[in-house]
Formats: sequence, structure tokens, C-alpha cells
Amino acid sequence: MKRFIVRLLIFLSPLFLLVVMYFYTDPFKMVYHINDVILLPGNLTVNGNVRANRDCLSTEDFLSQYKNHKYTSFILGNSKSLMFLKKEWSKYTQDTGIFHWDASGETLFGIEKKLNFLDKNNKDLKNVLVVIDPLSLCGVTNRRGHLYITDYRTTGQNYFAFQFECMQDFFDPEFLQAWLKEMLSVNSGKAENANVDKFDNIYCDTFTYDKITNELTYYSFDKMLSENEKKYYEVRIKNKVFFDRPTVVRYHKPYINTAQKVLLNNMNRIFKDHTTNFKIVISPAFDQVKLDTNDLKYLKGLFGKDRIYDFSGINDLNMDIHNFYDVHYKASVANRVMDIIYSPYADDSLKKIFSK
Repeated sequence: MKRFIVRLLIFLSPLFLLVVMYFYTDPFKMVYHINDVILLPGNLTVNGNVRANRDCLSTEDFLSQYKNHKYTSFILGNSKSLMFLKKEWSKYTQDTGIFHWDASGETLFGIEKKLNFLDKNNKDLKNVLVVIDPLSLCGVTNRRGHLYITDYRTTGQNYFAFQFECMQDFFDPEFLQAWLKEMLSVNSGKAENANVDKFDNIYCDTFTYDKITNELTYYSFDKMLSENEKKYYEVRIKNKVFFDRPTVVRYHKPYINTAQKVLLNNMNRIFKDHTTNFKIVISPAFDQVKLDTNDLKYLKGLFGKDRIYDFSGINDLNMDIHNFYDVHYKASVANRVMDIIYSPYADDSLKKIFSK
């Protein structure tokens, strides 16, 4: 029996070592270093090229800042919602206590959990702007992996179950090999610095960050555009970021089923309980695929026609590639969206952008 236990311990020792390494090095900044990422200016990486979980960063920022700022208005949604800036939105809400609680690829599940968290903790919800894509409606359960999992503090997930989910990404052999190589390079001062044209990098690698509002802006994209707009778009056309689109109207398949209705109805209850001035925007998308008509009908029937604004499909906002960085539109588009949805003539204004 003793020999068996010794052999078992020897067999499990590599796994034990990896677990210790995960909690000691905290590769994703999910254990105890998450605030370090928030305080770092510039980018969203945590160690070398390891991307940070935007949902967890946003949640940590809210929890650390709320005591001093008492937010009462919230922008929720995916990364496209980043273009809806406080300085512009406050013109319509007359409220400056704004927090931008976004997440990468945010889902209906994540949005509902954040609203539920605010509701259960008795936070004011004077104004809410929800910015989604049709595909956001698909997500009705928590996502997998360290990059997209919703923060355990809003979902109520057990802390160790949350860490175990993140740890599985750390155990991936390909990740471990790349991560160890990156760490050894950084620590030895021999990190690669390839002479690559910055315009060939189609991903935004540097952001400006406002810790109070949790807003990000695409610093490296804006810099490239100011230096050579023509080359910026030529590279993205070459890499199929921008592509030819059919001229006929195409529709997403319907996504709203029983699970979606449960989450949507709870969101509506929260808005009613707080007498929230809320708007829900379905973003203009470069692919120009329109939200399913039955899904739109359900959303308008539940929340009200004056609360739901569908900018998906072929329209004036998504015809010109210069309105986009990539799949993400620019702040100028978000400003036009707000002009429309907060206008007393919103319906007529919305019809006009589809009539061209």
C-alpha cells in the first residue's frame, strides 16, 4: 500500500507542480494580480502576449471604483459598445455617473448577470444602454475558457470552479510551451523584436484606458489611420477583414427560444423595478446580416418599440468601410446611433438610414 501511494504521488507530481505554478505565477491575472492589469496603461495583455479577460477586468474595475464614484448609469454589451463614450452619452442622459461594463463577445447571459448583480446589490440603475449583435442572443450559459468566462462574482459561480476552468487553458500543452518560451525570453531580456511593419498588424495592440469609466479607445488603430489611412485599409482589404458583401438582404436565423426569454424577461423586470431609462441597440455590422424578424418582434413586444433599435442589415451606417476599424465601427457611428435613438423622431430617422 505504501509503495502504491508513493508511485501515485510520483505520478501526480507533474500535475501538482502545474497547479502550484498556476497559482504562484497567475498567468491570466485571475488569482490575485488582476488589478495589476487594470493599472497598466497601454494594452490588454497580462504576461507577454497572453490576452486578458475583459469581463473580469471590467468587473474588478467596477468593484474597486464604485465606492468613490457611485455609478448610476451603465453601458453594457460587447466590444462594439466601446465606441459609445461617456462624454457623448451623458448629453442624452444628463448623468455623469457612467460606467462602461463591457466584455469581449458579450452574451445575453453576461448582460443579464451584470444587471442581476446590480439589482441584488441595490445599485441605482437610472440609465442603461445595451449594445449587442444578433449573435449575442445565442449565449444563455456561461462560456468556457479563461478569456471569455464571465466573472464568478456576478454569476455566483464557486471561486475554485472558476479557477479550475481557467486552469484548464493553462494546462494546454501548446499554451504551456508558448507561455514558457515567452516568459524565458522576457526574463532573459531576449524577447523577439521583429522588424515588422506596424500596418501589417491587423489587431489593435495598444489602447488608451480610463480607469474611472472603464472606457478603452483604439490608440494604435487611430495612430495608424492618422499617419496613412489609405495603407490602413489596403492591408485590411488584402487580409479579408473587409470583403465584398451581397446586395440582397440576408437574415440571421432565429435565436430567441425559452432560455433566452427567461433572461430577457428578468432584464425587463429589473428595468421596471428601477424605472430605468434604457435603450437596447442591435449594432450595425459590416457583414450586413439582419436580425431575424420574429426575434425583433419579440424584443419590441417585451421591452417596447421605443426601447429596441435595430441597426442590423444593409444601411447607411455600414456601407462605407471607412466607418469601421475592422468588425468594430468607429465612435462616429456610435454617435449617429445615439442621435437617432434619443431623438423624438427616432422611428423616422431610423427609416431614413435604410432607405438609401
